[in-house]
Amino acid sequence: MTSSRASNTLPIPSVSDCRAIGIPMPDLLVNMEDALGAELVRGFLTDWAGRQYSVRRTETTAGRPHHEVSEWLRREIGWGTLLIPMGPASRSVRLRWAIYARLRDGQSSARIARAIGCHSRTVTRNKKEFARRGLLTDNQFTTKDPHDDRQ
Repeated sequence: MTSSRASNTLPIPSVSDCRAIGIPMPDLLVNMEDALGAELVRGFLTDWAGRQYSVRRTETTAGRPHHEVSEWLRREIGWGTLLIPMGPASRSVRLRWAIYARLRDGQSSARIARAIGCHSRTVTRNKKEFARRGLLTDNQFTTKDPHDDRQ
């Protein structure tokens, strides 16, 4: 069960946040965020993720939307049409980031599932993966019973 209203309000994490929790990101977006910063890239992805973007052959006019990103793409990639990767703007990545952020804040799985519009099993599956990666270090966040000595 997915609530479209809740899924539309999920925050877009930065590329570095995604990589920190083990979600691979396209090199284009990693380099773009390193050069321009998370806020510019997040704004650009909000408008252009998953769509064709035309990079002009000549410089764009300052003050136009996404001027800095467009100029960076022209210098680094060249002019032409480019398919912008979804990266952190994809629903699955936004969902995983929202789950991680709420787990980190100490919310229960059921409460997280209700708040972001997903099944509780989705939350517990991600919770287990985050714990396996060592991202949730406090015992209250792990899904493994501390008294269970099985691997």
